[in-house]
Formats: sequence, structure tokens, C-alpha cells
Amino acid sequence: MNSAALVTITIFSVIVGIVLILVAVAVKGRAERWAILGAAISFAGTVVSIVGIVIQHSDAIHFGNLAPTQSASSSLYSTRPSSAGSHSLPYSSSTISLASNSPLRKRIPSMDDICGDLGQSNRAWLPGQASPTNYTGRVIFAPGAAFTWSCTEGGPKLTPAEITRGCQIWYPGSEARTWDPNNAYSWVCI
Repeated sequence: MNSAALVTITIFSVIVGIVLILVAVAVKGRAERWAILGAAISFAGTVVSIVGIVIQHSDAIHFGNLAPTQSASSSLYSTRPSSAGSHSLPYSSSTISLASNSPLRKRIPSMDDICGDLGQSNRAWLPGQASPTNYTGRVIFAPGAAFTWSCTEGGPKLTPAEITRGCQIWYPGSEARTWDPNNAYSWVCI
């Protein structure tokens, strides 16, 4: 279901709800008022439930059918370097252009799990981080920030191959790519 249909359903629901409330106010008997208000609340709850189910089903359709072997010509992503200047980065081939509304942006690897899978600490580190559990001072946005993850304080940086290994846990056959090399949280599994 597209967004126009959801907007139409929402507008219709609001109109019906207002009509039911106006009828409840106009009715003289107290018992009838409560019955109509109860119907209005029930109707609103039903509509919210239906919209929620439709949205959840829509997400399942979009995210559940993502084949990890999609070609680079897919409209969801391309292997062209981003405009963020990835040519000067050591792993520029790991950078992709990814539409801001692409469902692939939700396929985010857990850096903590990647470090654990590599047999290191279960806490990933970024420059500026105070301790394994205190994220204050983490440098999230900086030139090349996506390539500054490590598994120990001051330890070697995770490579795209190691992050890809982590992606394999959740999305077999996928590869780790970053849609913004200057954002530490831009890694996705595609």
C-alpha cells in the first residue's frame, strides 16, 4: 500500500471520528453519548491497528526480499563513489551511493558483535571514546570516520573485510559498504 492510500485512510478515519463525536455531543441521553463515544474510540483503534499492520507488512515486503546478490545496477545502490570525497580514503571501493530512503540503510552491522566474532573484546571503539561502556567523546562525524572503528582502545582499525565478515552473520552473502565515509555509523550490509 502506498503513502497516498495511507493518507486517504487516515483522513477518512479522522472525518468519521469527528462525525461520531459530534453525534455523541448532539444526542440528549447520557447512555447514548457514552455508547457513541465508545464506538468512536473503537473505530479509531481499529483504523490505527489496520494502518500499523499495513505498514509492518509493507516493511516485511521491502526488507524481506532483499537478495544479497543484487546487481550493482540496482536502483537501491550503486558502487559509484559518494560525493564525500571517498577517492582519497584507503578503502574507497567500500563506499557506495545509497538513497536516503533506501531500505538497505536498515541493514546495519553491530560493531560490538563484529569485535566479538573476531575473538577480541565485545566492545567496539571509536576515537575519543572514554571507556568500553562510556561513549562520551566518540568522534562520529570526521573525515574517514567510518574507517576508524577498532576492537580495543587504540587498537588496529577494522577493515572492510572484517566488517563484511560480521555482515555474514546476519545477512549471508552480503558485503559491508559505507554510504558516507565521514560518518562512523554509515556501514550497511548489502
